[in-house]
Amino acid sequence: MATYDKYYNEDKQYFGKANEVLIEFFTSYKSRGSLADLGAGQGRNSIPLSALGYDVTAVDISKVGLNQITDLYPNIKTECTDIYKYDVGDYDFILLDSMLHFYKNDFTKESNLVKHLLSNMKIDSVFVNCMILSKHSHLVDIINGYDSLNVLSSQEFLYDNKMKYHFIAVCKS
Repeated sequence: MATYDKYYNEDKQYFGKANEVLIEFFTSYKSRGSLADLGAGQGRNSIPLSALGYDVTAVDISKVGLNQITDLYPNIKTECTDIYKYDVGDYDFILLDSMLHFYKNDFTKESNLVKHLLSNMKIDSVFVNCMILSKHSHLVDIINGYDSLNVLSSQEFLYDNKMKYHFIAVCKS
């Protein structure tokens, strides 16, 4: 049983709604395409992004969360796998929302994940990340280490009027 299966069974919107900053970015982005929502859970981002015309693949280790998506939205593809082993090379957009924390125990693993994603994304693809603000500086340091990345958006915001978050979107050239 995946970590969140119990919570997803108890609450169909365990992590709440998609954040508005993320949806605003994708709404106003000039083109649509294939999008990998890594750590999609129950689809709080996958569902509205699919409605905006993105070809979404929800990737998560929880079959329960993914089944909740496909039960209502069969047009959203799902992959039940570990995001650390997932190949993103064919996607136009790669999304990580509230997946990275860079806590001491996860620091190396998460740093390597970001480096892997940035190195393996195709030219003109977009990497989007939302995370709690106090932990974003390491991510920015990693991104700054790539000359081939152009920052499209970087902003701080309050999510649900509770937590300060950092949103960043970069395009690979």
